[in-house]
Formats: sequence, C-alpha cells, structure tokens
Amino acid sequence: MDIAEAIQGYINDANTQYAFMISGQWGSGKTHLWTNQLSPLISKKLNRDTFYISLYDVNCINGITEKIILQKFKIGGNKAAAQLYGIGKIILNGFSSFLNIKDDAQALVKKFASYFDGDDIVICFDDIERTTLNYNVFWGYINWLVEHTKCKVILVSNEDELKKKTKAIMTLKKKQ
Repeated sequence: MDIAEAIQGYINDANTQYAFMISGQWGSGKTHLWTNQLSPLISKKLNRDTFYISLYDVNCINGITEKIILQKFKIGGNKAAAQLYGIGKIILNGFSSFLNIKDDAQALVKKFASYFDGDDIVICFDDIERTTLNYNVFWGYINWLVEHTKCKVILVSNEDELKKKTKAIMTLKKKQ
C-alpha cells in the first residue's frame, strides 16, 4: 500500500480519532507530495476541503485558526481582501484591548467550530518541528480537531528533529 492509498483509507474511515503523520528528512519531498499529489487527490477524488498550514514560526493557536479561516474564505490570495482583513483585525484588536476583552480558548473553539463541518475537511500541518508553539497547547489543539470536530489531520514532519526538540524541552522542564 502506498501513502496515497493509506491516506485515502484514513480519510474514508469515519471512526478515526487520530492524526496521520508523514515523516521524512528535510528536503525529502514531503511538502511537494502534499501539494502536488495528496491535496488534489483529497479535493477532487474524495471531495473534501483541504487546508495547508506551515507551522514555521507560528507561536499561537490563534495564528493557526486565522490561517485556516483565510484559506477557507480565500482571503490570502486576494491582495485587496487580505488588506481589508488586516485593517479589520487591527481595528478589532484595538477595540477589544480598549474594552479589555480577551479572546479565551473556549470562545476561539466555538468560533472555529461555527465555520466548519469537520467531517468534510482535511488539515495538513507542516513543519511541526519548527513551530514556536507550546507543544502541550499544539497537541491539545490537534486532539480537539480529531476527536471533537472530526477533522482529518495530516501531520508533516521530520520526526527525528521533532524528537530532538521534544527531548530538549523535557530536559529544560526537568531543570526548572
């Protein structure tokens, strides 16, 4: 069974409560595989919306959710829409700061869930080992996506580097 068949089986299985990981060394073609083979296959043959999120330098869950929403409403590729979105975001952030309104995790989850039917979407998270996100927060988010929204999640990573980074984090925690 090749990777495309394995992914099709994962996506077609309604009872999965886990993510699917594609692992390989940097430069081995993982992102190319997603972009040129898997995403088109999932979109066309399996009739699912696909989202690609590089976690490189992402440092908060709001950043992930924002990237998904921008792709969902196709704002990222339209310069005028992206600029309007950016201006609106600045105004809303300023207004919420002025009123001392915080966007807590529960409100964010409700907002996100209102935009999507998880059964119909596949989210690919790339560069997991390069994120600056807190890993507990990130893995909790992935857990919420797969168990509670029924999203299919594809993780693209260099597992060796991910293990090194996780080990370094655990060593730091022990020293504290």
